Amino acid sequence: MTALCQIPARISTPAMRPARWRILSTVGLLLFWCGAVVDANAAAAFDLVISPQGGDDNPGTLEKPLRTLMAARDRLRDRLPSMNRDLIVALRGGDYFLEKPFRLEVADSGRNGFSVVYRNFPGEEPWIHGGHRITDWTRDRGSISKAQLPAGWVFHSLMCDGRMQTKARHPNSGYLLAQNPDSGRSVGQAFVDSSQPQQAFSFRPGDLPEKWTYGPEAQVMIWAGYDWFADTSPIAGIDWSHRRLIMAHPALCNILARPDRRYFIQGVRDALDQPGEFFVDERAGVLYFWPPREPIETCFIVAPTLTRLIEIQGQSPGKPVHHVRVEGLHLEGSDFGRRFNDTDGTHGTTLWNEPANLDAAVYVQHAEDVAIRFCEINGAGYSGVSLIGAARRIEVYGNHIHDCGYHGILLQGYSPRHGNPPPDVNRENALVNNHIDHCGRLVRHAAGIFIHSS
Repeated sequence: MTALCQIPARISTPAMRPARWRILSTVGLLLFWCGAVVDANAAAAFDLVISPQGGDDNPGTLEKPLRTLMAARDRLRDRLPSMNRDLIVALRGGDYFLEKPFRLEVADSGRNGFSVVYRNFPGEEPWIHGGHRITDWTRDRGSISKAQLPAGWVFHSLMCDGRMQTKARHPNSGYLLAQNPDSGRSVGQAFVDSSQPQQAFSFRPGDLPEKWTYGPEAQVMIWAGYDWFADTSPIAGIDWSHRRLIMAHPALCNILARPDRRYFIQGVRDALDQPGEFFVDERAGVLYFWPPREPIETCFIVAPTLTRLIEIQGQSPGKPVHHVRVEGLHLEGSDFGRRFNDTDGTHGTTLWNEPANLDAAVYVQHAEDVAIRFCEINGAGYSGVSLIGAARRIEVYGNHIHDCGYHGILLQGYSPRHGNPPPDVNRENALVNNHIDHCGRLVRHAAGIFIHSS
């Protein structure tokens, strides 16, 4: 039994793919991953098979698998009306690099009480990436390497060997402080600019090196107000004569509300000074990276192109997608934004304290009877899983969700102000036996599970 239940390594060399899966304390998850229940006829149980070595013109059999999730979804649509059992798509082990989110709509729902299932092939580990692998590296200086990027490709997070890397920042850990004029501090320390209480502040002498180049990539992350919300904004400018930093966008809260506001800067090439840091020169289209280990050619480095990997999205609260399951997949890496404000983001603007940044590696909206089970979700720029709007009887079970930029799981229904549709439509959902850790990597006020109007 020990040998049969050994979790298989990713299809690559151990040096390139260090083990990253942490076994959850549920017997069901262990049995799901192991091959103990697989026999020689296992492949016959699958309606379609996908493999990174397949082709979308193939029939989708074990011998001639498809290549993409999109092709499998489209092949199944003709079979759905006559469903008399679950239809199962099995993904062989290996790496899948998405060009766009894998989207399931109303037309992809299960029928007649049965579900459409997308799962791992027993005993194998499919890894689905929200970006592209970068391999063409040259040495820049010291331990820093660089890679030329395709024109226009800008991103704000980076994965190396399954771990989220750090945008070059100063200081490397901890914070600098902005301080209030009436906080009793002596002249020469940092004071907030009262003419722009949400968008500018002063800094102490020596805190920001004047010789550095603060280009369009430069950002500030600040805990404005009462330490309830952290904002990220591009830096619009620095007035060195008055030691004044101007943010391109206002923070959610008044920086003047309390003294000793914590902040750091990032996205500055001169701050790239330790392993695990990266910088994207947007004008030259060059990625600079100090890898956590050498040589860089043995690292598995993926830069994101997407903010969502899987979208399960119905047409409206009255026309939901339903009876879909996603099981046993590794979902890794998605992008973050240039700016973060809790009430102004990927979904427009909202009232105070209502989240506006709802993107996630697995994004579910207007859905019923959907399950996300036994997956590893890692390195999402925003949340790991979002259940948005009308979401009922959604099961999120036995997953390992970790190292996400924002929340582990976000439930965002409708506030009473919406009126139509009725607000009480995000309900009867089950979040059970999930291991959620190290979220809030990019948004410091994030939660493991955040529930709003649900």
